[in-house]
Amino acid sequence: MIKIKNQQREFGDCQYDWRNWKLAADGSRSTQRLCRHEIEEIVAVSCSVLKITNNEDGQWLKWRNPRQGEDLMVATLCSALVVQS
Repeated sequence: MIKIKNQQREFGDCQYDWRNWKLAADGSRSTQRLCRHEIEEIVAVSCSVLKITNNEDGQWLKWRNPRQGEDLMVATLCSALVVQS
């Protein structure tokens, strides 16, 4: 079982819904975020490759390296994963 700490988190100009990360079949995790531009969007993180993507108009964009602010979010999320037996 994999657990992620339950908290709201802010990184850079964005606030992430830390309580509602969803695990996908491919191992990536997604949640909603609200950034300075005040548009809520869905963001996904792949901890296996430390990449990030956004969902725009129902379509996932290509995986990319995290930008400033996102890099700390990815590091925090991926390092917080605890594998329990």
